[in-house]
Amino acid sequence: MGKVTFMALVLLAFSLPVGGAEKVAEPTDESPKVNTPAKAPTVPPTLSAEDLELLKKIIFTIEAEPDSGVAPLKVKFTVDLLGEELKKPRFHWDFGDGTTSKERSPTHTYKKPGEYKVTCRIDDVEDRWGRDELTIFVDPAE
Repeated sequence: MGKVTFMALVLLAFSLPVGGAEKVAEPTDESPKVNTPAKAPTVPPTLSAEDLELLKKIIFTIEAEPDSGVAPLKVKFTVDLLGEELKKPRFHWDFGDGTTSKERSPTHTYKKPGEYKVTCRIDDVEDRWGRDELTIFVDPAE
């Protein structure tokens, strides 16, 4: 951060009578003042391309209940948005088994055992977006 230096000038008036110097006036509150700002000027921060991309991100987490169990496993997915409310959000779910959904809080049944990576992408009309993922574990029927 730069350094700002302010200088002040104080004027004193003297008269020199014969026989020696005599001080005529002391500085008073009415002495000329230098105009100084109350605080140093604020310089706006510079945003990098990475910072600008972060401003476009929608921050959220997805949750699954349950996240593991025996096939067939019925799972309810939810979205927990962090921050401001979105304008016309669009949800894009991929359940990891070849099926998708555009609902905000979908329910999906896993019919076969396996490990499934679930992703959810959200975007809105303001060209913001975000993505989260989790894994569902489905065990074979006993």
